[in-house]
Amino acid sequence: MPRKPPSKPPERTGRATIIDVAKRAGVHWSTVSRALNPEKRHLISPEMVERVEACVKELGYRSNVLASGLRTQRSRTIGVIVSNLGDPVHPPLVRAIEDRFAEIGYVTLVGNTDNVPGRQAAVIERFIRQGVEGLAVVTFARCDPAVDACIEANVPTVAVFRDPESDLIPSVRVDDAKAMEIAVQHLVACGHRRIAHIAGPQNVSTGYDRHRGFRRACRAHARDGVVPAIVFGAEFTVEDGEIACAELLRANPDITAIAAANDMLAIGALRHLQARGIRCPEDISIIGMNNMQFMDAIAPALTTIHTPTAELGAQAATLLIAMINDTPVKTTRVVLQPELVVRKSVAEIRGAVRRDADLATS
Repeated sequence: MPRKPPSKPPERTGRATIIDVAKRAGVHWSTVSRALNPEKRHLISPEMVERVEACVKELGYRSNVLASGLRTQRSRTIGVIVSNLGDPVHPPLVRAIEDRFAEIGYVTLVGNTDNVPGRQAAVIERFIRQGVEGLAVVTFARCDPAVDACIEANVPTVAVFRDPESDLIPSVRVDDAKAMEIAVQHLVACGHRRIAHIAGPQNVSTGYDRHRGFRRACRAHARDGVVPAIVFGAEFTVEDGEIACAELLRANPDITAIAAANDMLAIGALRHLQARGIRCPEDISIIGMNNMQFMDAIAPALTTIHTPTAELGAQAATLLIAMINDTPVKTTRVVLQPELVVRKSVAEIRGAVRRDADLATS
């Protein structure tokens, strides 16, 4: 009876290891480890990095992040917590943080809270349990108990857009009070004296500081005849802008300009004016804040105060990386400056004389 030919050895189906990559590249496994670590690849030549990466691709190697984390006690993940990912101001900020951490081999996890305190606490707890090495929190309300949770967990944490009450948590924010002062100054320079403010929620630093800046600016220009009016929105949304604008016009039909606490509130106000047949800027001018995407594409293009959102994210990431690596930082309170962006939604009052230079020094 003829003998059967010997069968071929079974093909390896297991997952490729770092040892396999090292054998294929003809180097020690520690060299492979350095080549695949963004923080250590500078220790070997670019040619060696290229050779290792080619072998990784050939073998389909994927590093075992969990095993690496167990060895080094580092998860190489960070968490970003936002109040509303649908808010146009958040994606550029999150992207900037993610890009910066990707450069050093970290993965960014994003949690959305929808401004629900219980959900925020749950997201923070889940991230901490998952072993994130740091947190960038874009939701801290004033007097927020979540601040204490981050401090007690001893997780490096940076607050973005607002200052938490605790000095133990660094922050990166825009000078919100100054931003609203710039808005009022521009309206006054254009001849407006009956100026209204659609304020944001006062339980968060951004709404509180912008409202404070508006009131301070109006007091400074009281001698110019500025008479302010203020209505508060429950949230920074288009719908709240519509509601607030309706309330504003019922109580103050003689206003000529609205300074909104953010662009969404400004769009809501604009929508209400259009529904009422009130022209902007001919009848009532509007100025927003944040310079969100597409604000130049609406009609009329929105005059607004630019807040450097991507720069906020980049600065927050830099600060958080320093904390994770236990590196000293120059300051724990980073404050970026806003800038006026002039478009078409603010008109000069006929007969008014612009005094920008004088107002800038007042």
